[in-house]
Amino acid sequence: MIFAIRMVTAMGFTRGIMLEGISCSGKTSVFKEIKRLHGNGRENERSVIALGEHYSQVLNKTDDGLVRLDQDAHLSLLNERLSMVEQLNQWACSLGEARRQSRGLFVLFERFYLNHIAAFNTPSVSIENRCNQLGLKCVLLTISDDNIANRIRLRDTQMGVVRTADAITKQASDYLAGQERFVMAINRVSIPSLILNTDSMDWTSFAHDILNFSDST
Repeated sequence: MIFAIRMVTAMGFTRGIMLEGISCSGKTSVFKEIKRLHGNGRENERSVIALGEHYSQVLNKTDDGLVRLDQDAHLSLLNERLSMVEQLNQWACSLGEARRQSRGLFVLFERFYLNHIAAFNTPSVSIENRCNQLGLKCVLLTISDDNIANRIRLRDTQMGVVRTADAITKQASDYLAGQERFVMAINRVSIPSLILNTDSMDWTSFAHDILNFSDST
């Protein structure tokens, strides 16, 4: 059997995905499945950076409670994460051409740039340019409007949480408003983007689609 050898050049050794969406949209499940499938790829990169949402999102749970970064602080955080990837990419480029498997870098961020726009309604041309130069793409996971409450109930059952129907309805309304902000955000960016509806909860299929999207030109 003959396997195709994918070469990467000194123009850039990085590709990757920014996985976005509201709570219950399936980000964690898809995140884990992408890592599993990517690791099984014969010619995929050995070097991987996979950072969960706690390293890049706006709202974080700390020992002191919920802490929400302001716009400047969150933008600074995103720039720091991108600088890390750029430094690694520059090092790989300095060594010359190589196969993807030996020197390529696959990046997976959870709740990254779209999370910023959804929170502050302010895109950043600089961030978008840097993401494009690194070969990063956006994937937004969505839930059908009439299925959001069901996904919240499913999560509550898995976590052993019991709430009233009114509480679930209120949270579903909040999630729907948040999802609308994400959809508006993805329609504003210059970064290659993909929207995936996750009603079927077929995490393996979604992960395959996302890896194929990441690999496309």
